[in-house]
Amino acid sequence: MKNANNKKSDRNEMVRFLLSRRFPNADGLIGDLISDAIDVPDDIDEVAGDAAESDGASDFTIEQTLLILPGHDVAPPVELVSYLKNLERLSLSELSAAYEAEKDKDRPFSQSSSYADFDVWLGKDHLSLEEAVALSHGLEPTKVNLARLEEYTASPFAIAFRARHDDLQRYANREKINGLTVTGFKAWMKKKSLEFPPNWPASNEKAEAINSAGGDDFHHGTRDLFYKLLMAVCMKEFGYKPLSKADYDPHITSKVRNYIKSYKFHGVSEKTVREHIRAAEQHFAKSGFFKVK
Repeated sequence: MKNANNKKSDRNEMVRFLLSRRFPNADGLIGDLISDAIDVPDDIDEVAGDAAESDGASDFTIEQTLLILPGHDVAPPVELVSYLKNLERLSLSELSAAYEAEKDKDRPFSQSSSYADFDVWLGKDHLSLEEAVALSHGLEPTKVNLARLEEYTASPFAIAFRARHDDLQRYANREKINGLTVTGFKAWMKKKSLEFPPNWPASNEKAEAINSAGGDDFHHGTRDLFYKLLMAVCMKEFGYKPLSKADYDPHITSKVRNYIKSYKFHGVSEKTVREHIRAAEQHFAKSGFFKVK
């Protein structure tokens, strides 16, 4: 019985955390939602969808968009209750994975101070397997490595890091090598179809290839206008600083993709956004409009 209570407590803690991350201004309501037994309508997801597509919640009646908690005058937004219902549908392992993925955003390896300086690392003659794995994630090997990640047993990033290291170790054993040259590192990345990290040097041949891709299919004037619009959105809406190493924002691609999706334009991947941002930076860097900082 004690074990069951502990599991329920753990579950409530994870649900509370995920709700507070999605709705940071609703802490008081979140605690009440978790502690109070409320009757959530089966069509809550449909109501939430209708509310999201409307110009505002004011177009709906209170009965349609809000659920009144027992003993409370203020009701939570229907989107919050819908998200709670979705979380409650998850198994404990699924909920734990979502919780750990959200926690990963606050951990040291997700901070800008852990980004790799590729100008230094790509100048080395030899990379250890562990260094290569860290660099494949765009991270500083002295700060992000197996030893540093050992404490994060359930972290999705740490699990993926260990799996990639195991895969590279098997590759090295097969090839009878104990490390990689920079050329070998790039070849391994391409062989495994791994995306080059967002902070990969813009002067590298990978970025140059992206910049020159589709020249015949994308008229120069149209491309110039498209890149101006893309950079305007990045800089105006999200404060992005092109080609800035010191202020690089690793989440710019997801921010732009979500911005596009908010206008109901679907089918745009983060990889596509990342490639166009990188190409736009190079397009304007060549004219001296942007400079590496």
